[in-house]
Amino acid sequence: MKLVAIVLVSLFVLTGCTQAPGNSSPSAPLSDDVGKECSEMGDTKNILDEIYLECRLAAGNELRWVKLSSTPTVPVQNFLGESIETCQLKDFVNYSPDTYTGGDLGYPAVGEMPSLGNVNVAVVPIDFPDHPQSGSPSYLKEQMEITDDWIAKYSYGKMQYVWQFKNAWIRAPKEAAMYNPAKANIQADGSSQTFGDSKQSKDLMVQQLFEAAEATYDFSNTEYVFFVYPPDIGDKAAEGVDGRDVVVNTKNNSYRLGFQTTGGYAASVGEAWHGWLHGSLHSHGLIGHAPGNEYSYNLMAIDGGAGQSLTAWDTFILQWFEEDQVACFDINTLDKETVTLTSMDLEIGGLKTAMVRLSENEIVVIESRRKSDPFTRGFPEGFYGVQAYYVNTNHDGQRYDFALDRETEKKYFSYYLWVDSEDHGSGDPYVHGAPSNLNVVAYVGDSFTYESLKIEFASTGDFDTVVLSTAE
Repeated sequence: MKLVAIVLVSLFVLTGCTQAPGNSSPSAPLSDDVGKECSEMGDTKNILDEIYLECRLAAGNELRWVKLSSTPTVPVQNFLGESIETCQLKDFVNYSPDTYTGGDLGYPAVGEMPSLGNVNVAVVPIDFPDHPQSGSPSYLKEQMEITDDWIAKYSYGKMQYVWQFKNAWIRAPKEAAMYNPAKANIQADGSSQTFGDSKQSKDLMVQQLFEAAEATYDFSNTEYVFFVYPPDIGDKAAEGVDGRDVVVNTKNNSYRLGFQTTGGYAASVGEAWHGWLHGSLHSHGLIGHAPGNEYSYNLMAIDGGAGQSLTAWDTFILQWFEEDQVACFDINTLDKETVTLTSMDLEIGGLKTAMVRLSENEIVVIESRRKSDPFTRGFPEGFYGVQAYYVNTNHDGQRYDFALDRETEKKYFSYYLWVDSEDHGSGDPYVHGAPSNLNVVAYVGDSFTYESLKIEFASTGDFDTVVLSTAE
């Protein structure tokens, strides 16, 4: 074990009736309202120029004032942790060194394309003889810029896309309905429900799109292609072709790469960028869709949801964290440790996750969440909390679509722990009009329990402090 001392960046504050060490000036008066009841989540009021209060939920679903700083700086924390290698659980099902196997559950995630350094991608706007476009597809430049911002933020600068984009529509050789493949959804009982009817084979769709595009684009060094149908295509081509680690043969060339298409359905539920990233991150090595498939808390659960950051586990296995962003513990040596987490949703540095290894293939991951522009705009004002989830890397990683019940969720390779009180119910954030399960978000004073592991949410403010312990 090693004694870890980490300097975060925060003026540390607490909510409820608990107080944590801070570095405010002794002459700066603290508001008497800290920890007292407030009436509407997300309300704020100023104390000093850089100190303010926010109304947040606490255990028991009570609203309390929390003290925050507009310029967070860091407390020093000390904990007795393990080396980061202890938490680098390998995938016992899919992993093959340097070989893409469709995605990994464990460390490291191996993709058809790398998760570090420069990645060559192309954006290809596609229109059709029966749905031609007269205007420019220049709106896609903004989608590329947002994608760049997301990657810079959540990869911590470790990966960059190198774009190829010709600001003109490429005409497919046949009408739109010929590029509208049937889609299968996996049901909770393991069966598959298919929507739509493909009018030609997927291989022909792919070949024709690449042949139409390669007169303008050079795919020789391209690792991934984003095809984009007209945004008003609707049901003419609601879906689109996709593939990962596919060999595409045209009349003149052969390419091995990944690709996806933004069709009418994707255009109806939001901007293109988050669908691009959800799809391409599969090709970077993430199986995704757990914890909480179609829960509205992270990009790989559902790409059009309220929260569009990654989970800490996905970030970890993509090798995007620095060692000092991860606190690693082993259940067999853990007694009682206190760690302070910076939110996965914030750009500020510091410790992003605490992980407790349970066995060679099992781990519990803890992370902090916040409302923060621009990638959590769907969270309600004042949203915050701690989430914890179980990961099993000796699992087949299956997913079930539109099955949000607890029994089905526990079939995944990863699932959220619920707060011990189980009294949070459901509500905002909403995902496609449906309320989210709030029992997977702990407020200050709440706790999670997994077998002998206890996770107590001790204090909040700019950062969230949790106490990890094991049962006697």
